[in-house]
Amino acid sequence: LIGQELDDYQETRPLALKLFEQGVSEDVSRNQIQYSPIVRLIKIYTEVGRKDDARDILLKNLKPKSIDYYDQDYQLAMLVQNKFWAAEQFAAMGYPLDALTLYQELSGEDSSLSRAASWNGDSVEGLKRRIATGLNSSIEAVSQTDPDAAMSQLLAVPEELTPGQPVFDLMLSVNPIDAGEYEEMSSRFIKVLQ
Repeated sequence: LIGQELDDYQETRPLALKLFEQGVSEDVSRNQIQYSPIVRLIKIYTEVGRKDDARDILLKNLKPKSIDYYDQDYQLAMLVQNKFWAAEQFAAMGYPLDALTLYQELSGEDSSLSRAASWNGDSVEGLKRRIATGLNSSIEAVSQTDPDAAMSQLLAVPEELTPGQPVFDLMLSVNPIDAGEYEEMSSRFIKVLQ
């Protein structure tokens, strides 16, 4: 609250920034990122040309944290909601590959989407439409970026590796086989390369 008041005046904005940074640096659970001080901090960072810092804070706070006192389905719904919100922020800040990655993760989480839909008040089909729209706009935005930088980011090995987790995501999608109709396997990675 104090940070919000101080942020309204140019003279006190540096102090507000420090308060927002302090609030975000505390290791507390943020089950809904879009209602936390992170939102304002990202906006301030973006306004002052610190987009990489805004990106780092968003990536750090996307990591799921287990909160024992919440229902598992509710936690999952919040994680899905956070990914949608973060993907929109990444796209707005000019990080279409980060947005693409999140939409790709969401597209492969059918059981998570169905469990999350019951909490979010949306249908699974509605969530899938949002994912498809986000994927298409992210791929379009990536095609307008520096191809060398895009490839470097796509092929970068994560700093923290989790056992059993792939190091490189080919972004493959396999469509369900319905009544003998076969569709080609597709890769959003290949679409980005084209």
